[in-house]
Amino acid sequence: MLMIEGLSLESPMAEQRFLEAELGLRWQQVDPQELTRALRSDSPRALIVSDPNLYAEPLADAPTGAAVVIQISDEGYSPERRAMLDIPAVRSIFRHYAPQAASKAQITSAIFGFAKDARNCDVPARSALPLYRSGSSVRARMNTWPSAGYHNLPLGYTNAFAAAWDPAAAANTDRAISVVFRGNRGLAPRIVGTAAALHMTDSQVTFVEDHAWSGAGDQGSAYVQELTNARFALVPPGFVNAETFRYYEALRSGALPIEVNVALTHQGVIPFRTDATIRAHSWQRALSIAAAMPETERRSRVAAAQAAMDQAFTQARDQLVRSMEG
Repeated sequence: MLMIEGLSLESPMAEQRFLEAELGLRWQQVDPQELTRALRSDSPRALIVSDPNLYAEPLADAPTGAAVVIQISDEGYSPERRAMLDIPAVRSIFRHYAPQAASKAQITSAIFGFAKDARNCDVPARSALPLYRSGSSVRARMNTWPSAGYHNLPLGYTNAFAAAWDPAAAANTDRAISVVFRGNRGLAPRIVGTAAALHMTDSQVTFVEDHAWSGAGDQGSAYVQELTNARFALVPPGFVNAETFRYYEALRSGALPIEVNVALTHQGVIPFRTDATIRAHSWQRALSIAAAMPETERRSRVAAAQAAMDQAFTQARDQLVRSMEG
């Protein structure tokens, strides 16, 4: 695999091992002076950016088309990251979180699905409305992104997952857990989803307090071990965005992801998904599909979804290489 040196003013973050293993992008931390010199070289340089404000001065002084920017950790679609599209030195932008807002019709369907799920737990159905309202500002920022000028990247998996993941264990066919979830209880969509999962036979739902959950050490090992022993994995939306590491981590572990179609807050179509995985308007519907699925079909779907995921990684890597070459 052709490796690209990705320059960053920031220390490596949770995506580092995924970027290197799957996209061929090696993280190299530099200081502002080193970055300025690199951007003045004859060939374009890849920048890994979380805080765009740190790069404003070096990019302002760089030649036109000097940088290909990889934006990470931007679930909220900040105006500063959107503004990078207009910097002459930025040749193109690759980003994990796709600016694809949900329509009102999609969100309405999600609210009805949430209300159905809420009947079986202690979360009132009306708790969906504040989530919809709080997502309005995110949708407004998302809608400022043009339809061209950037590329979507798969989110992938975390460093903690990569450290604990064992491909031999992931090939396990003797899976005693029906559906698994490990993490904090989270917001209302996650609460109703985990409540529904608890009603599944042989399910395993483990709540970890926010301050204790880092995805590292014993928690990371337990998380991966449970995924490799589960037939299905509950993949609720993240706190801000519908895209989540859990989807890719489940597939890497041989568990078929279960999702809701649309986050209540803002995001509509999530990229890099396949019909092989399970999605529905409500958790109850999605879990009922899982419960009725024969094991042979589940394995076939996992294989198809894994192939689609690997193809997405390959296409993203090739597109990044082409962008660097101009």
